[in-house]
Amino acid sequence: MSKANKRRIGTKESQQSKLEPANPPRVQVKTHPIRDSRTGISNGVNGAVRVEEDALGNVEVPREHLWGAQTERSRNNFPIGVERYRWGRPVIRALGILKKCAALANEELGQLPHERVALIGRAAQEVIDGKLNGEFLLVVFQTGSAPKRT
Repeated sequence: MSKANKRRIGTKESQQSKLEPANPPRVQVKTHPIRDSRTGISNGVNGAVRVEEDALGNVEVPREHLWGAQTERSRNNFPIGVERYRWGRPVIRALGILKKCAALANEELGQLPHERVALIGRAAQEVIDGKLNGEFLLVVFQTGSAPKRT
């Protein structure tokens, strides 16, 4: 690692580059009804979807859900063990606790600003409290990733 890179670690510039994509995804909203017969998840209230873009192109995601393009691709392309192998409540809660603790530790180390830690903390608390259980839909074998285009 160069001296210049070592100096930038922990600066606002390096935090921004880690937390925000250089080219943020474009999002469109459109509506038409679709319901996944395997999971029962509809494509949104009154058919509302948003179009997320990733390296593979556009994919429609149910508007009211928080997941992105790669999770939607995994949900659509890998329908294995959907009910049998979905993460249980204890694991989802543990992920929320871990994320909240990591944010607090990074704030204490000066790696994250308080405002960002507060946002992460609120979201993590919603996971801990079970308010976002429906957002953890992938089975334990899936990570939300999709194959890279070559």
